[in-house]
Amino acid sequence: MRRTKQARSAPPRRFEDWAAAALVAAAAQFVVLTVTAMLVYPGGSKFDPAADGYAFFHNFFSDLGMTGSYGGHANWPSMALFTYALACVGLALVAFGLAVRSLKDAPWAVMDEGDDGAVRAAGPDAYV
Repeated sequence: MRRTKQARSAPPRRFEDWAAAALVAAAAQFVVLTVTAMLVYPGGSKFDPAADGYAFFHNFFSDLGMTGSYGGHANWPSMALFTYALACVGLALVAFGLAVRSLKDAPWAVMDEGDDGAVRAAGPDAYV
């Protein structure tokens, strides 16, 4: 009689693992979406409204989030990409912050609140 292998279920993922993976994915997505927003930016800067496209050293980063460019063109595609990228990174940072707070009960973690109210953490690889 032939035995069949039973599928093993994956161990449950901890929230901390999920939050770290979400932060890495959101950071990569942020770079891709921001570069795409720069490519579709219609043009113009505060100092040169007639400029074509997005110039990294002449435009402000926040220009990508405006509804209209300095050149007078609609900037909805760039604004949508940039806003979505920022929102995803923001949510991932909140999740990661909550995950780090939950690590205070880990057996290897040493967390201490100093006189100034700042929380300091030291793990197995920390140098003090």
